[in-house]
Amino acid sequence: MRTGLVKHACRIMQGTTTLVLVSPDRPSPDQAEMVLKRLVEAWGLDRYDALALMGASGRDLSTLVWTSDQLLRITYLIELEKALIELNPKFGIPYWITTPKPGPFFEGNSPLQMMTATTRDLVELLKQVGRWNFSSSGRAPTGD
Repeated sequence: MRTGLVKHACRIMQGTTTLVLVSPDRPSPDQAEMVLKRLVEAWGLDRYDALALMGASGRDLSTLVWTSDQLLRITYLIELEKALIELNPKFGIPYWITTPKPGPFFEGNSPLQMMTATTRDLVELLKQVGRWNFSSSGRAPTGD
C-alpha cells in the first residue's frame, strides 16, 4: 500500500488533517484506533462489530492492544473504504456492508461477515470490490 493512500484515507476520516505515518504501510496504533472509530461511525456499526473487524473480543475499544495483524486489517479497511466510495453502492455504504448478498461470491453473507472473518477473506472482498470498480469504469484494477 502506498503511503499517500493511507494519508488520503486518514484525511477522509479526519476531515482536513493529514496524519504523519510511523510506517509507510500501516498507521500507528493511535491512528488505527481513530480510523476504526471513524469507519464504525460512518458505516453505522456498533462496538462489537468494531472489535470483530479487528478479530478481537471484549466490550471496549480502549482495551484493544494493537497487533501487527490488526494494523494490517485496518490498512485493508482503509483501502476498502476508498474502494467503496468509488463504487458508490446504490443505497449507500452502510446498507451495502450490512445486507446479505446473493451469488457465488457472498453465498448469502453480508460484506460485514466477510470483513470480520479472516484477514484473507477481507483481502478477497477488497479485491472483488476493486474488480467491480474496474468493470464499471474501464480502468485497470489495483491491489491484485
